Amino acid sequence: MTATTAAPIVFDPSDLGFIADPYPTYRLLREQAPVYRWEPARIWVVSRYHDVVTVLRDRRFSLDDSHWEFAAPPPAGAQPTPYQHLMKNSLFRLPEVDHQRIRRLVAPAMSPRTLVGLQRDVDAVVGDALSRLAGRDDVDLAREFSERIPLRVIGRMLQIPERHEETFRRFGLALIDSISVALSPDEFAATIAPIPAGLDMLNEVIEERRRDHEPGLLTAWIEAEEAGERLTRDELVALAGSMITAGTDTAVQLVSFAVLDLLRHPDQLARLRADPGLVRGAVDEVLRFDHFGKGGVPRFPLEDVALGGQQIRRGEMVIGLVGSALRDPDVFPDPDRLDIGRSQAQSIAFGSGPHFCAGASLGRMMSQTAVLSLVTRYPELALAGPPTFESHAFLRKISHLPVRLGPAG
Repeated sequence: MTATTAAPIVFDPSDLGFIADPYPTYRLLREQAPVYRWEPARIWVVSRYHDVVTVLRDRRFSLDDSHWEFAAPPPAGAQPTPYQHLMKNSLFRLPEVDHQRIRRLVAPAMSPRTLVGLQRDVDAVVGDALSRLAGRDDVDLAREFSERIPLRVIGRMLQIPERHEETFRRFGLALIDSISVALSPDEFAATIAPIPAGLDMLNEVIEERRRDHEPGLLTAWIEAEEAGERLTRDELVALAGSMITAGTDTAVQLVSFAVLDLLRHPDQLARLRADPGLVRGAVDEVLRFDHFGKGGVPRFPLEDVALGGQQIRRGEMVIGLVGSALRDPDVFPDPDRLDIGRSQAQSIAFGSGPHFCAGASLGRMMSQTAVLSLVTRYPELALAGPPTFESHAFLRKISHLPVRLGPAG
């Protein structure tokens, strides 16, 4: 009998093959190196469920990248750019005490009661996106459907007037695209160019809402700011930016991945069409089965931490591979099978602990409405070719999803 040689681990999240199907690599990591040192990037990569949960929940791991051992201090005397100032006050960068304070202000906007009121707006936006497909046969679903929904819904939540819709769209896309690590300095400068105009627009809208007190989410936040010591002006503007960044491209990808995976699993699509009440389970199971994130937001230990048999030093960067954790067979039986009736009690698709995604309910609502409306409207919906993926800092991003609609039902 000859000994088998373990397959070598090649971890390259920028590789388009990995982006399309990272699961063989995830399996190797879980089995051979669950806490893996990715030397080219000087990052620890964590792949097993319980270790990923530790990184997400343990308060010894900070989101603040100023704790990174390679963080460059700002030049002495340099004033932050509008973009840097916005990012400094974003929900993802604030100290924990401020983060929790602002999350308490966000929570009412994501309550079931509020979302029931928002459902009409979501239905209208999805209906408009569907109407643009009428009479078509072959379409790029990613560009012509998925991308048309989240930013418009969030614009309505933030009470952005119609006259500002294009400025808001450019601002939102600039915020989303700016986090890509693949941008050269010139590309980055071009990407963030619309942000100052977007900030001017947001400040103008804030002043309008301050005067007219039109009921809505932005007005509620303004009232919190005016109450004092609850929300600063900078935090108010950054909160709107954080909502766009966190809630837009992720929802776009969730819709695209849900349609892709259901079309690849016609038995599960048939279950959904027969029982539309399974739509929440379908969306949540796609998030588990084919998570669009490359990994979680980086964490930085505030002290030396032992994890998975490795010693991680204070200040090193750690990334939990949520997509790998959600395929861990120690937690999810038969993890490589899509089952829209599966229990999601242990899912960490929206994070875990103090930084659990504040917009999870909104993301679910948009995605469930979009997916169910589409597959109901087009009973013969089918893939017209393979999806196209593109490199992105944090996402397995579907840039094109060709489908054949068939006749409307």
